[in-house]
Amino acid sequence: LGKMVDEHRLRRQAAFALMIVAITAIVAFIALAENGNGAVVLAQDCSVDPWSPQCHRPSFMDMINGLGHRAQSNAIRQKKVKEQLLAQERLMEKKRAQQSTKEAKKSKKATTETHDESASTLKNTKYGGVDITSKKAVDSTMAQLLKTGGKAAVQKKVAELREQVLADSGKMFGFGKKAGYLPPPPAIKDLK
Repeated sequence: LGKMVDEHRLRRQAAFALMIVAITAIVAFIALAENGNGAVVLAQDCSVDPWSPQCHRPSFMDMINGLGHRAQSNAIRQKKVKEQLLAQERLMEKKRAQQSTKEAKKSKKATTETHDESASTLKNTKYGGVDITSKKAVDSTMAQLLKTGGKAAVQKKVAELREQVLADSGKMFGFGKKAGYLPPPPAIKDLK
């Protein structure tokens, strides 16, 4: 009988100690909940949404998905910044192009004032009012210059014509240089 009483007393003491611990936990939970900023949610109904983060610990796939979402939003932000930079670059390029066309027009006006306007195209063969493809026209112009201005006037006119012809030929061959044209190697030239 003494053993039973001791056993019964031990059970009662253990139950009492368990109740004290439970009461202390409840009081601590309530005290912490009152100090919090919002309502305390005791449980999440996982039957409605079993995949909500409150129903399970984040898995490795959840972490990968989170990284994917962050990377995607970062990529979107980077794309927007890149588009803004490209738009600014296009605007600056457009301004530079407008400025260069203005400068080209100014320089073209200056060159047309010094050169005859009829020599502005490559197909035109008139330079300084003389059709250089016609021997008769060149001879008559040179004879007339020789009579009026002498040998110096003829030399001056020949120098001007030579300068204009060379400038036009430079324009014609300049296109190949700008396009990256390279002449064929010497071995191929020798075969022709």
